[in-house]
Amino acid sequence: MVNINDMKTEHVDFNSVDILELIFDRQKQLMEKYKTEPVWKTINSVEAQWLIRRFTKYTLEEIGEAFEEVEKRLWYEVNNSNFLNYELRTKTFNSSPFKKFLTKDEQDHLYEEIADSLHFYVEKLLISNVSDPDILYQYIEEYIKEKTWVEETIMSYQDLEKAVLKYSLPSFEEKNKEWYSIGDVYQAIWTFNTYINVADNFLRSKEWQKDQKQVYIEWYQKALAVSLYYYVILLLVLGIDTETITDLYLRKHKVNQFRINSNY
Repeated sequence: MVNINDMKTEHVDFNSVDILELIFDRQKQLMEKYKTEPVWKTINSVEAQWLIRRFTKYTLEEIGEAFEEVEKRLWYEVNNSNFLNYELRTKTFNSSPFKKFLTKDEQDHLYEEIADSLHFYVEKLLISNVSDPDILYQYIEEYIKEKTWVEETIMSYQDLEKAVLKYSLPSFEEKNKEWYSIGDVYQAIWTFNTYINVADNFLRSKEWQKDQKQVYIEWYQKALAVSLYYYVILLLVLGIDTETITDLYLRKHKVNQFRINSNY
């Protein structure tokens, strides 16, 4: 089976390109080939909201698959007979820098699943008409100001990563990306899971209800933008910075192109 390790790294000038804009453009290409249509114009319908929620499910499924590698590491650190010992698990969570213990094959698998999650997550943004990076950055600036009383200027994914490091992971450089424990990964996954579902909670039409309910579209889009902030935290805790996630996405994009062209 073809995977990202079979694809060459694509050169990107990180000084002149907004990585999120680049990823959005590439994802739109895939959407055209897969014939995936934006649904925001009919977002009050049950069908549109069902599709949007499906992309949340797909995103979280891929993160879950990535997390299997971390879980395997936990089993390695805590032998099977003690796995349900909550106190021992907690101690292990907080003291095991998971990444340095991963084998190359385990890390490669983790990275591939994260690349999959990003494809689904970006597609969720696009079909929800959260397709302009500038609007996303504006919403995140408002969120940071609301929480910190500081005005932050974000004009690219690279700026967003710097803001996350400044406000949420201030010790990142000192920890050299390798320090984060299994517990940190658990927390980052749980937090992102919470915020992406908070956004979906604004989709108020349910399959079992007869009447459609109006979506407060701006509230939904703002909440979705906030979830991006926490997705970046998850990436960084996993040791995936701007250059790494760009490389992972672009190589996975090539895999998907290959699958389309070969009728995989």
